[in-house]
Amino acid sequence: MKKSKLLIAVLLSLTIVTYSATGILKWSKDNEEEKRLLEKLKTYKYIDNNILTEAKIPEIAENSVPAGTESEIKIDFPKLKQDNADVVGWLTIENTKIDYPVVQAKDNSYYLNHSFLKKENEAGSIFLDYRNDLENIKKNTIIYGHARVDGSMFGSLEKLLTDKSSHIIELSTPLYKSKWQIFSAYTIAKESYYLTTKFINENSYLKFIDKILKRSKQQFDTDTTNIDNILTLSTCKDNFSHRIVIHAKLIEKEP
Repeated sequence: MKKSKLLIAVLLSLTIVTYSATGILKWSKDNEEEKRLLEKLKTYKYIDNNILTEAKIPEIAENSVPAGTESEIKIDFPKLKQDNADVVGWLTIENTKIDYPVVQAKDNSYYLNHSFLKKENEAGSIFLDYRNDLENIKKNTIIYGHARVDGSMFGSLEKLLTDKSSHIIELSTPLYKSKWQIFSAYTIAKESYYLTTKFINENSYLKFIDKILKRSKQQFDTDTTNIDNILTLSTCKDNFSHRIVIHAKLIEKEP
């Protein structure tokens, strides 16, 4: 009897060790693939040195750069589309590590464990809720991503909970560039209230805004109204039991 118990204990220990080792190897492999992907993503961005900041004909001196000309970072969407037709945009948040393409599938599950190149990877991707459409922005546009331990993906989103800087979120698409001003940031237990894209009427939308404002861990100097469009960013915290949520309102949109 004692030998049987000992054998079971040994087998159980071996199983746990094997499972742990397999998990570590899988994490290491996914992490290396993610690092290579991050290097590849840099090739999708380029600098345009011919952007005029003023809508007027500049005065051109001999051997000089036209007045009002500056550099602008642009996204090579045609190139992105060649590698993944699911690309719908590019998300950047100043003073964070967040600078990624945004993809969209037919559900909210696929890109939880698939990389931008559609390879199985626990790091997943930054992805748009399947119910949203960036060409026709709804009242609440939702983007998801994993909070990686190394700070990649949405791993640096947590700093926005306590950072009182006036953070701007930039979301670019093949058709336009947009800027969003953060007005609410908080942590909650897993729920779906804030993950709605449709509202019955104006009153239900105002109640929604009021609720997410009250949840915020800090006060932002950003007014919100019933005519605002909202961008919601969501990621996991505390081993998936909680969520970090950031809300921002659309303040600028141009071609």
